[in-house]
Amino acid sequence: MIEVDDKGHVDITDIIPDTMTSWSISAFAINTNHGLGVVKNPVALTVLKPFFVTVNLPYSIVKTEQAVVEVFVHNYLNQAQHVTVRVQNAQKDFIHSDLEVSKTVFAPSNSVKTVTFALKPKRSGNLTVTILADCSLATDAIQRNLRVTPGGLQYFENSARFIEVQNSSMSFDPIKLVIPRTATYGSVSITFSVEGFLLGAALTNLDHIIRLPSGCGEQNMLNLVPSVIALEYMDNTDTLTYGIKAKAIDYLQKGYQNQLKYKLRDGSFSVFGQSDGRGSVFLTALVAKVFTFAKRHITIDNYVIEKAFNWLRERQLSDGRFVESGRIYYKELQSGVQDGTTLTAYTLIAFLEHKSLTQKYLSVVNKGTEYIAKTYRFDGNPYSLALIAYVLQLAGHPRKHYFFRKLVELSKINEDRTMRWWGSGSTSIETTAYVLLTYMSRGSYIDAKSIMRWMVSQRYDKGGYSNTQNTFVGLQALGKYSRVMSLSNQNYDVFVNYDSERQRLHMNSTTSLVGHKFNIPSDVRQVKVDVEGTGAGVFQIAHKYNNIAHDSVPRFKIEKTLFKIRSDGVANMTIQAIYRPKKDFEETNMVMIEVMFPNGYVVTNSQLKQLEKNNQIRRSETADGDTRLILYLDPMRPNNPVYVDVEAFRKSTVLNQAPGWIKVYDYYDPTREAIEYFDPISN
Repeated sequence: MIEVDDKGHVDITDIIPDTMTSWSISAFAINTNHGLGVVKNPVALTVLKPFFVTVNLPYSIVKTEQAVVEVFVHNYLNQAQHVTVRVQNAQKDFIHSDLEVSKTVFAPSNSVKTVTFALKPKRSGNLTVTILADCSLATDAIQRNLRVTPGGLQYFENSARFIEVQNSSMSFDPIKLVIPRTATYGSVSITFSVEGFLLGAALTNLDHIIRLPSGCGEQNMLNLVPSVIALEYMDNTDTLTYGIKAKAIDYLQKGYQNQLKYKLRDGSFSVFGQSDGRGSVFLTALVAKVFTFAKRHITIDNYVIEKAFNWLRERQLSDGRFVESGRIYYKELQSGVQDGTTLTAYTLIAFLEHKSLTQKYLSVVNKGTEYIAKTYRFDGNPYSLALIAYVLQLAGHPRKHYFFRKLVELSKINEDRTMRWWGSGSTSIETTAYVLLTYMSRGSYIDAKSIMRWMVSQRYDKGGYSNTQNTFVGLQALGKYSRVMSLSNQNYDVFVNYDSERQRLHMNSTTSLVGHKFNIPSDVRQVKVDVEGTGAGVFQIAHKYNNIAHDSVPRFKIEKTLFKIRSDGVANMTIQAIYRPKKDFEETNMVMIEVMFPNGYVVTNSQLKQLEKNNQIRRSETADGDTRLILYLDPMRPNNPVYVDVEAFRKSTVLNQAPGWIKVYDYYDPTREAIEYFDPISN
C-alpha cells in the first residue's frame, strides 16, 4: 500500500524485468469517505529491447554428454548487424567441442538468428553458462544454470547414532561405508553431521524430509505432520528457533489449504480427492488427528475437523469396528482384515490422542476398544499388536497390561543390548514407533531408551524414514521422547577419525540448536567416532553415490517398446509393468512409475492430459524441469499388467546421449521395485 498526496497523486519508480513481454498494470485505492476505487481499464505496457539474446539449453546433462547451446540473437535495431557471440569459460568448467570459441552471425534488422555451441562439462554440479553478444551498436549478456550429473540413479545411505555422556567418554564401533565398485566415477559424496537433539535433521529439512513424490492426499500430509511435530516440540521444550517456526507455520498453512483439495462433500478425505468417489477411513482419521494438533498453531476451520470426526463416527459398525469404505492404498492397515482390528485401532488413535475428543466421542472409543480387546487374535504380525497395545494404553483399558507383555515378548535386541526393535521389513519402523509411543504413555522412559536408539539408527539423512507412514509415526514417537530429554547441560566434544585425519567438533547449548556439518573425502570407507564430556545428541554419516547397475531382485517385470523419435521431435514408448510377488495372491500397496527421459526431452501439458485418459493411472505429474514423469497407480495384483503410453518432446539437443530409465516401485515397500534403462531411437 502506498499513500498518495493531498491531490491524489503518487509517483512510483521501479525496474521492469529484463524480458520482452507485455505487462498489464492495475490499481485500487481505499478512502475513508469514498470507500474502494478500482482502475476501470488496466494500462498495457509493452517492453522491448532493441538488441538481446535468449538461450535454449537442456535442464540437465550427464557429465559424459555434450550440451548443444542454442543462442538466439534478436536484432530489432533499425539496421543490420554483424554480431559476435561467444561462450565465456572463465571457470574452465567446459571443453568447447567447436573449433571456434566465438562465432559471428549476420542479423538483418527485425530478425532472429541462431548460433549453436557444443559444450562438454569437466565436472558434475550446477555450472553457469555465460553468453556474450555484441555488435557495433549494442551488447547483451545472459547467464543460465546447467545441472550436470554423474549419470545413473542416485542412491543414499545413512548411519546415525545417539550420543549420551555424563562427565565421561564413549566410543562407537567403526562405521563402514559400503559403496559398490560399479558406482559412477566422481559421484560419491560423504557428509558428517552432529546435532544436539533428536529432531534436528527433521527440523532443518521440513521441505524435503523424504525423497519420494508427494502428490496425493496422504503424501501431502508431509507438509503438515513434520511441521506440527516441530512446533509441538519447540513449544514444549523452550527451544524456539524463529526461522524454523516461521517455516513450519508456512508449511502448515500451505499444507492445510492443499489438503482441502482431497476433502469430499460429506466431510471425509480421500487419497485422490473427488475422483475416488468415496472417502477413506484411513486418511480421514490421519487428517482429523493432525488438523486437531495443527489448530494450536494456525487457523483451521473447526467445522472441517468436526465433520471429519462425525463422518468417522458414522462409519463405525454396531460391534465397534471400522471397515475401509474407500480405496485401499496401504495394505498393512488391512492386516487382520477379517475382523478389522488393525484399521479400528488406527482410527481410534485419532480420538484418543486428544482428551477432549475422547470425552466427546466416548461411545465410539468404548465400543472400539472393547471390540479389539475381545476380537483380536495374534496372527504373528507385530504391527497389528503394536497398534492395539498403544490404543488400549491410551484408553486405559483393563487388558492393556496383557497386550503390552505380549508385545515385549516379540522384541528383538542387538548383541550389546543397547537397541531394541520390533518386526522386520518395510513395517519395522512404524511398528517400533508405536511401541515407543506405548512406552512413553506408560511413563517407562528408561526402558524406552533402547527403542529410541534403534529408531535414531534407522532414520534417513533428512530426518525422515522410507515412506510417509514410517515418517509420520517415527517423528511423533521421537518428538514425544525428546520432551523428556534434558538438554540444559550440553558441553561435549565429538572426535571424527578417518584415515590419518582427526576432526574435533564442540557442542554446547548454542551449537546444539544448529549443529555441525562437514564433508569427508570421497575415498574414505571407514569412520570412527569418539565423544567426551556431558550432553546428548545425534551424529550421522550420510553418503550418496550414482550407479547404473542395480543388484536387488526385481519385484516387477518391465517391458517396453522402442523410444522412437518422430520428425516433429516427439518420441513415444509403451510401458508394460507386471507385479512379481514372493507369495501367490500377494498384492502391492500404491504403485509408482517414474520415467526419466533422456536429457533434452520434456513432458508437455498436452501429454499429461493424454495420460488422464488412462483409467489405470490415478494421477500424473512431472519433476526436474518436466524431464521426469511420475505416475500414481492403484495397487497391483500378480499377472495383471499395467500398460502406459508415454511421450516426450525433444526441446534441446544433447550429443553422446545417455539412456533414460523407468522405475516401478511400491510406495510403502521400497524392496518391491524394478529399474529398466532405454535409449532414444530415430525413425
